Amino acid sequence: MPTNVVDSDTSTIDLNNGKLQAGDTITATFSEAIASGLVTPTSITESRTITGNAFLTIGGFTNGALDMGSALYVAIASVTFSATGATSTPAKTVTITAGSLTSGILSDLGQGLLGGGMDYVPAPTLLDAAGNAATGSFHTSSPVF
Repeated sequence: MPTNVVDSDTSTIDLNNGKLQAGDTITATFSEAIASGLVTPTSITESRTITGNAFLTIGGFTNGALDMGSALYVAIASVTFSATGATSTPAKTVTITAGSLTSGILSDLGQGLLGGGMDYVPAPTLLDAAGNAATGSFHTSSPVF
C-alpha cells in the first residue's frame, strides 16, 4: 500500500508567522514510515512572477512548485534559503527546516495572509520501505511559515 500524506502543518509560530525566515519549519506526517535517507532537501524557494500567487518549492519534499494561495509571500522575485530535513522514529513525520538565505533579497519577502492556503503534495521521491511513492495531499489554510 502506498504511503499517504495524512497531515501537514507548520510548527513555526512567532511575530513573523507567514514570512519565511531561517529556523522556520514545515512538517508532513505520513501513514507509513518514509525509507531512511530519502529526505534530503537542500533549498526552500519562494517565487512569484508578474501575475498570480507565490509558489513554494522544496526539492525532495514537494512535488514541484506548490501554489501558496496568495501573492503576498514574496515580491515579483525568487528568494531561496538553504534547507535540511529530518524524520521522526519511525520516520512517519518529516520536518524541513529553513537555513540561511542563499539567493534573493530578504526585503522581497512578504507576509502571507491567513486563509491563503496551500495543498501540500509530496515529492515522488519520498518512498516507503517497499518502494511505494507517497501519495495524496493535505490542504492548509493557515500561513505556510
